[in-house]
Amino acid sequence: MRYVLAICLSLALYVAPARAQQPPLAGDWPMPPDDFSCGYDNYCCPPTVTARLEYLMWWSRGRNTPPLVTTSPQDTPRDEAGVLGFAATTVLYGDESIGEDFRSGGRLSASYMFEDCLWVEARLWGLEDSSETFLAVSDGNPILARPFFNVVLGQEDSLLVAFPGVTTDGRIAIQAKNDLFGAEASLRETWSVDCGARIDVLAGYQFTRLVDSLAISNRQTSIDPNGTVPVGTVIENFDAFVAQNEFHGGQLGLAGEYQGRCWSLELLGKVALGAMHEPAGQPADRFARRTAGSRHEHRRL
Repeated sequence: MRYVLAICLSLALYVAPARAQQPPLAGDWPMPPDDFSCGYDNYCCPPTVTARLEYLMWWSRGRNTPPLVTTSPQDTPRDEAGVLGFAATTVLYGDESIGEDFRSGGRLSASYMFEDCLWVEARLWGLEDSSETFLAVSDGNPILARPFFNVVLGQEDSLLVAFPGVTTDGRIAIQAKNDLFGAEASLRETWSVDCGARIDVLAGYQFTRLVDSLAISNRQTSIDPNGTVPVGTVIENFDAFVAQNEFHGGQLGLAGEYQGRCWSLELLGKVALGAMHEPAGQPADRFARRTAGSRHEHRRL
């Protein structure tokens, strides 16, 4: 197995196979005997069993969102308030990238050498949840609205959460979350070793899961005597969207290490090829609830 991996990687990179090393003579290396890998015996050097815990510092590109909450000046006509496309409409939340903040994480690695220069290793890593919240409340000043495209009218429209003479006690809450987790298992073999330096080739399996969720809720009280619901009716709406993506594939890579007396340098490069899978059963969840006095109406949309 060790020679097959070395030959395949050499052909892919157009690198000629390295010649077998001969045991160095005692006077060839003018380094102290306690330096890494200067002796020929046990030249692979890693112990039989290893475990490592690392801290991760992570920045991401973020996720794009459409306009979710809008407002307009107080003198805006009712049919134009919060509607996208009008010059007076201002976006309060959305229409920008979210989730770009710094995130902390951790990675746990373990390996076991079962043959000279050949061992298996496994890694688990994850990041803290990226959560972003937004909250807006109004009694009608300022205007609060949720923009949407009205498929019946074929044009932009808005749901008025707080508007003078129409709705009051308006409240819009949004929460966006992102979870990222990964795991991998590889067979790793030393390809080349020199005094203080080692290059390993690895091949194995990689798994990554990304979950994005967005929840929006609004609550308002009707005060419109000409509205479709009685005055005093409390209207609540809730929308939740979840997208889960999983990557399963094989990986191939190189790992390099240089060990000094009191320090070490490690480099790792990998390429993974596989398939992205989106599990079924992740539909959007919507419900609307209206309360008028002691009467409750709950509808799942």
